[in-house]
Amino acid sequence: MSSTRQRIENYLRNQLSADERDAFLREVETNTELRKELRTAEFAEKAVRQYASQRKDKLFIKQALQKNHLHQRNTSWIVGLAAAALVVGLVVYLPSLLNQPPPTHTPPPTQQAPQGPQVLFEQYYAPYRPEGSLLGGSDTDTLMARYGRLRQAYLRDQCDSVRVLAPGLLEQATFVDAPEARLLLAHCLLQTSGNEQKALQELALVPPAAADYFAEAQWYSALVHLKLGDKQAARTLLQTILASQNHPYFTQATALVQSLGPESGY
Repeated sequence: MSSTRQRIENYLRNQLSADERDAFLREVETNTELRKELRTAEFAEKAVRQYASQRKDKLFIKQALQKNHLHQRNTSWIVGLAAAALVVGLVVYLPSLLNQPPPTHTPPPTQQAPQGPQVLFEQYYAPYRPEGSLLGGSDTDTLMARYGRLRQAYLRDQCDSVRVLAPGLLEQATFVDAPEARLLLAHCLLQTSGNEQKALQELALVPPAAADYFAEAQWYSALVHLKLGDKQAARTLLQTILASQNHPYFTQATALVQSLGPESGY
């Protein structure tokens, strides 16, 4: 096996060190042949995963049909057994039920105390997952190709590579995917303690015109404030989300505001 093929396989299997991965990604940006080989390998990997998924789906359907057939054969027996159990239960327990005193009123359970902001952050936080495949952009569009590699690194949880690749892309005035790139970078910054303020700065730069990404930025900004222990700032952002019932995080924001407790509690 050639050394190039081995490096590609090690990259796809996440077997390179951080320095080796960064060096490999930099070489991919300048080496057209290596970029084509990487894209071919990624396409083959995706095809294998799709085939495996289809095989699992077929096996599941087959097992479900077998279970359904067995269920139909045993239905009459199960119904008869249930009827017999009902009759026995009435004979044994009906006299005692008729002689029981009326139930007493049970007071409602005490309202649960509000949870701490960091606990709520851990409960509600789930990393943003971009749509699309692992494949990058075309060779004719350098920015798209570079962004494709950034997304690949993010989807493989290679945040050290994301932090290396993102700043150079975000400096380009013609980079149209900056809103989503900032979301990816913000999430990677959150994974390193002490970078919460930098994550908030990236989220604040997502423009309202990028409606879907702006909604994501609002929700995750509220969660970052919770991680920092600032319940008031988090509540303010959540109330902004609740002002629109069409917001994609309206349901989560409603539940989170309730978990924060009354405003007078902090």
